[in-house]
Amino acid sequence: MTAKKSMIWQRLKSFAQKNRKKAKVRRILAAMGITVMIVVFLVTLTPLNDWLTFPLITSETPQNADIIIVLGSGLARDGSLNKNGKERVIQASWFLQSGFAHTLLMSGGLVKKTLFYESEQMANYAVELGMPFESVTIEKMSTSTEENARYAKIIMQENGWQSALLVTSRFHSRRACGVFRKHTIAVSCVAADPSLVPRISPVDRLNEFRSIIREYGATVYYWIQGYI
Repeated sequence: MTAKKSMIWQRLKSFAQKNRKKAKVRRILAAMGITVMIVVFLVTLTPLNDWLTFPLITSETPQNADIIIVLGSGLARDGSLNKNGKERVIQASWFLQSGFAHTLLMSGGLVKKTLFYESEQMANYAVELGMPFESVTIEKMSTSTEENARYAKIIMQENGWQSALLVTSRFHSRRACGVFRKHTIAVSCVAADPSLVPRISPVDRLNEFRSIIREYGATVYYWIQGYI
């Protein structure tokens, strides 16, 4: 009888432990769900993205230069430019039309998931916007900001170009500018105006938030590696 009671007690104890574990998991999942909801609310309905972006921005008064360098920002699954890429090309095209330089250098390599090159897609978009085909040069080897700077410098040296107007998105501007200057490239750095390609939908805002958070991580990594 004592053995039977002991067995029943052990089963009850085991059952209680399992219930406690399940309850703990449910609490964790509930907390995660609430956290996600709060983040989505803040990102989509408040200026959180703007606040987070501010420390990442370097935007200087644009100066006349030998070339305008436009940095790639990835591609959509169908190979088209994403909104970051479009705003960069639109901003750079405006500078070209305004006479700040006579050549656009599109910098960006192969995006493996699409089999398209960032630089070629940016060049095509610039031509669609009315930029002369002969005014667009591409650099299609780079797959990172550090490589953007390294290969751009080689092209500049080959063509005798001494100065550049660097165009990228706001959240990317401080790191990009630091990398190019680390490579001793004479650049004036300009952040593309985000209103050129508005982020209105919640999905757009969430994608922007993801890019901003990734940029903080990339900035720390580049600092550790000595790239900036």
